[in-house]
Amino acid sequence: MKSTWFFLVYSCCMAVSCLTAAPQTNITTDKYALLALKARITSDPHNLILTNWSITTPVCNWVGVACGKHHHRVTALNLSYFGLEGTILHS
Repeated sequence: MKSTWFFLVYSCCMAVSCLTAAPQTNITTDKYALLALKARITSDPHNLILTNWSITTPVCNWVGVACGKHHHRVTALNLSYFGLEGTILHS
């Protein structure tokens, strides 16, 4: 099994990469990038991500997500104590 720390760092890098690579980005782009990350989580022992990150909940209200005050875009993820595990596929 991959270590939680590796998954966390790699996930954050991939999410930020997705957020910055899209030609026209907005909060919807941020939401779908993070939902793609959520789909790769195989263990969420405290059910923080699996129950809170929902398409019906505003992204800036998701646990572990910080948004900027002016542009209401995702600016940071803090998932360090969630105990998440999973696999990120890349090409």
